[in-house]
Amino acid sequence: MDLLNEQRQKELTAQPESGMGYQDVAIKLRNGETRYGTAFNAEFLLYSGESPSLLERISEPSQRLLMLERKELSLGQEILSLKVLQSEADVSTRVRESSSSTKSSSGASDAPEEELQEEEKFKRFSACQRPPRDRERRARAGHIRDN
Repeated sequence: MDLLNEQRQKELTAQPESGMGYQDVAIKLRNGETRYGTAFNAEFLLYSGESPSLLERISEPSQRLLMLERKELSLGQEILSLKVLQSEADVSTRVRESSSSTKSSSGASDAPEEELQEEEKFKRFSACQRPPRDRERRARAGHIRDN
């Protein structure tokens, strides 16, 4: 098991997850060997064949030093690169599901209109908030109407 340094963490966070909080990876070592394992939260690397019980122990900071002394944990010095493995089964299943779907998707404009309940309030949120000057310019151009 390896405790991943900041460089390796950045390398993993730039790649997709295999599942919630983990990535199945191919590990290229400095000696040319390729091994496989699972990285958890881009922080811990458990090699194939290692006991999952190591994860329980490493999550306790007081155990990490003890694990280093016992050589149950290393700092990833032998790792040359990490590559997340893409699960072909997952991809082919998603492709099959989407291609076999006979139901057409509809947009929000096709949804039935609903009346707001007395205690409800409609609010529109936007990921992009325009500066006030831009709003004034758009209002003058007739793109925004005041009610």
